[in-house]
Amino acid sequence: MGSAHLSAMESRRSRRKTPVPEAPHSLNEVAPHFCRLAAEVISDWAFQKDLFEPDRGPNDPLRSAWFGHFFSRLNELLCDGWFLSVARLHDPAVSFKSTNISVDYITEHPDLDAKIKSELEPLRAKMNSFATKVKPPRHKLLAHNDARSIIAQQTIGEFTKGEDEDYIRNLKRFASIVSEEFCGGSPFVYDDLMGNDVDAVVSILRLGLKARSAKQ
Repeated sequence: MGSAHLSAMESRRSRRKTPVPEAPHSLNEVAPHFCRLAAEVISDWAFQKDLFEPDRGPNDPLRSAWFGHFFSRLNELLCDGWFLSVARLHDPAVSFKSTNISVDYITEHPDLDAKIKSELEPLRAKMNSFATKVKPPRHKLLAHNDARSIIAQQTIGEFTKGEDEDYIRNLKRFASIVSEEFCGGSPFVYDDLMGNDVDAVVSILRLGLKARSAKQ
């Protein structure tokens, strides 16, 4: 292995281990933005799950001849977007001399109280076990068009049923601690009404299909 190759590897390792700078943005400054990003991850997950996972039977309008192609593509876009959002939330605290608002940024912040850190670290470890499965499709297929993966039609980013639910549960707890500690004691707020919106849209689509059938 040549010295240039070794230098490149050492450079990559040093970037991964770069700590949060000694004078970063304060936790009070970053926390509201982190909680907003976490809420978007939760909302996007609920959107996809509420829209596409329920078994609505053979008359599901989302799988009808009229709407099936549209919603199939929408499902792909939602999944891609969610994978990207999760991967970004687990970016290193510092990469290429730029700081990222991420789980690592919060837990590695030099001003983080030891007690709070001890509460956040186990949650980060649990979330990271899921995030490591999300990052390969982000690196290979979403942020880049990796030729080997595309040509081989590899399945990248698989996880077992329920792992995403565990991740969301841990993220809610993590963000709740961050919000309570660094957002003036405010509770962590996220959109938990997505299911109602999905039900309304599905009902409207069913009415539209019935009206179309009645005219034929």
